[in-house]
Amino acid sequence: MDKTKRSYTPLLTLLGCLVLVAVGVMGFMALGAFSKPPAAAPAPKALSVTTLKAEPQRLTMTATGYGQALPVTTTPLSAQVAGKITRIHPALEEGGRVARGELLFEIDPTDYRAAVATAQSQVALKSAAVTRLEVSRTRDQDRLPVARQTSRLARNEFSRLKTLFEKESVGTLSAVETAESAYNAALDAEKTLIKSLEIYPLQIAEARADLAQAQTALDQARTDLGRCRVTAPFAGRIKSTDLEVGTYVAAGTVGVTLADDQQLEIQVSLSDTQAFATLGIKNPAADINSLVTRVSPVSPAAGTQALGRIDRVVKYDADTRTLCLAVRVTPDRTPDQVALMDGMFCQVTFEGPTVENTLAVPPKAVNPDDTVYLAREGKIKILNITRILEGADRIYISGDFLPGDEVITSAPAQVLEDMPVQLADQATAQGDRS
Repeated sequence: MDKTKRSYTPLLTLLGCLVLVAVGVMGFMALGAFSKPPAAAPAPKALSVTTLKAEPQRLTMTATGYGQALPVTTTPLSAQVAGKITRIHPALEEGGRVARGELLFEIDPTDYRAAVATAQSQVALKSAAVTRLEVSRTRDQDRLPVARQTSRLARNEFSRLKTLFEKESVGTLSAVETAESAYNAALDAEKTLIKSLEIYPLQIAEARADLAQAQTALDQARTDLGRCRVTAPFAGRIKSTDLEVGTYVAAGTVGVTLADDQQLEIQVSLSDTQAFATLGIKNPAADINSLVTRVSPVSPAAGTQALGRIDRVVKYDADTRTLCLAVRVTPDRTPDQVALMDGMFCQVTFEGPTVENTLAVPPKAVNPDDTVYLAREGKIKILNITRILEGADRIYISGDFLPGDEVITSAPAQVLEDMPVQLADQATAQGDRS
């Protein structure tokens, strides 16, 4: 029996080992069924941003300035002679309009007509004096040959009688003396006539000078008479007047100020940046002619916009570093719009050169280092740009944009290139779908 027990012991040991292995395998399998696989690493989250589609366009460089519109021609009209006002124009009041050549006011011409008549009589007298001297000179010129002949005959007669008396004792001393006296008288008459002819040119010149003086006085009298009527030198608007019928005005008193508001001038000051950088003015004498200028009134109502032209460079102010330009414009008085008028405050827009491939973005989209963030193919890209023109609410830039680029207008402070990006409108749409 002991022998039998010893024969079963190895078999039992083997069976026990098999049972233990089976239990271990089953336990391992049970534990494997309850275990979970390790979690995968989370994918990076896309950054949600707002963007502006990058569609570069052509940009016309512009600069804006302001100034007051004033008439190019404003003329004060004075009374050039003194007197009482007898007539005035019916529209002679502030704001009234008059046509060229119309009578504005008239001064009593009575005294000036009398002065013209007096001057005319003086001219007639002086003219007669000149005529009388010229006639006398002609007459004396005709008498001179006769006087010379008379003097020659008298001298011959005196010589003959003297010779007969002295050499042949023929005649008498009384006859010789009478002949000598006649000769002396004829010689004196000849010399007097010659002297008269010599001074006639001086007398005539003096008389003609008196005539010219009288003629000048007549011309002045006629001018003063004409100045009694003051007419409009051009069509315009009355800016001011202080005249009434019956009042007395002194010579030199400004009676009417007339403005030609058919053409207005606005003096506009532009900064160095506007004038030289934005508009590209290098040689003002030539470059200002190529600028397009538009003028409109600064008014709450819609005003007309008129084309102007730069007439000249007024000055450069070194203290304020501004260039002052004089812009002239002919108002376009459209019935349904506010027209440009004398005294209005106006906005003047200057259009300069054209720049290709520019994009307008909000200032917050441009980084201090002159770069912008782009959303390109789902990732952030950093692009170097050039600032073309800066305004209060936008900056015009240029750069190497590609089709489909979006300029990021709202990005956090920390942005890395190639970060995944999602447009805000796309993120909203995805949220709605979920």
